[in-house]
Amino acid sequence: MLSTRSVEKVNGCITNTCMQVANDPVRIAISVLNSNYTCDLIKESGIFALSLLDVECSFETIKHFGFQSGRDVDKMKDLTLPVDQNNIPYMGYQACAVISGKVLEQQDLGTHTLFIAEVTDAKLLNENAPLTYADYQNRVKRKRYLRIRRSLDGDVRSVIMYMKAVNFRQIISVQSADMMSAILNRFLKISGNDSLILLCSEWMQGQE
Repeated sequence: MLSTRSVEKVNGCITNTCMQVANDPVRIAISVLNSNYTCDLIKESGIFALSLLDVECSFETIKHFGFQSGRDVDKMKDLTLPVDQNNIPYMGYQACAVISGKVLEQQDLGTHTLFIAEVTDAKLLNENAPLTYADYQNRVKRKRYLRIRRSLDGDVRSVIMYMKAVNFRQIISVQSADMMSAILNRFLKISGNDSLILLCSEWMQGQE
């Protein structure tokens, strides 16, 4: 989790790109989406804290920092987090280490900005292994997917039975994501959830 502070503005986001690029002094490179509010704040302040998420990190934590914008919500508002030497909050839980950095150079790469920074402080927070991108995709994200899918199975069956019962007593086969979307919007009061529609469509295909 990459966090920063610019005067009174504080924010953090999820990033998956960081590497050591020099040894003496120790320097790292991080890549951040230009559309991210955190990127704007780092450009203003030139400082950041990078919390290395560990294997105990939950999808809810990643969702909190990565699936909403600091322009719309205060991500730090209800959290009690420790701060580094620059008064930047970092993860005091579900993170195995924290690195504080001072930006030396930055390069606009189009969609992202590459920041080259000198490490000003670093410390180990626990002995857990770091969460890799592959582990996130294969375990954390998949675990969330399976949990949502299990909860949807009953709802989808209810929708299908409802359509069978009320639509002129005819059995209707749902054959497209658009049709499923319309059904869900009407009977489950859910709108604009592409992943939900995908899960339901996959369930239907498995019943054919």
